[in-house]
Amino acid sequence: MKTPDLIDILKEPTEKKSIFTEPDPDDFLQPEKTEENGSFDFFTADSTSDDEKPSPDKKEEKTFLSDDEYRDNASMVVGTIDALQTLTLPFLYQRAMFTRDERLRLKQIKQMQQSDEELILTEEDQILLDKYDTFLQLKDSVPFTDMESKMLIDPLAKIFKKYNMSLGPEIMLFTALATVSVPRFLPLFTPLERM
Repeated sequence: MKTPDLIDILKEPTEKKSIFTEPDPDDFLQPEKTEENGSFDFFTADSTSDDEKPSPDKKEEKTFLSDDEYRDNASMVVGTIDALQTLTLPFLYQRAMFTRDERLRLKQIKQMQQSDEELILTEEDQILLDKYDTFLQLKDSVPFTDMESKMLIDPLAKIFKKYNMSLGPEIMLFTALATVSVPRFLPLFTPLERM
């Protein structure tokens, strides 16, 4: 048996196919015909049929929320941030300001104040109580005031309106869940020997 020579094979006439034949709908690699010049353009092929394509007359209309709905969304975001910081920052302040021994000493002082024992404070105890008063002032200043909330809600509502953004119920649920859950997990991130 004689093997065919490559040169003989290449000399044979090739079968001519027209590029204007209808594409096979089952062949996804088959390029589609473009309307402008009747040629095929593989890179602009669209998978939707002519029946499925929206007509140029029918534009998808964007739905816009009312100003009150944008404001409600902004209030939810600001409220979530406020609740999250109100629940987490005091814990972080406490860990940053006091050592484990100082926290234990503060508990002892508080117990002595509540009992009928005579309370004798050292100079170090007085410094510690002053530091604790500073902590309480910081803790009280964490939540947003009504004026601060309004200052944040109004511009945020305008941003939501400008970009037509709204929070879906899923995002609202997730943020509310994160707000109430994160403070419960904070102690896990503090080494037990420092508690």
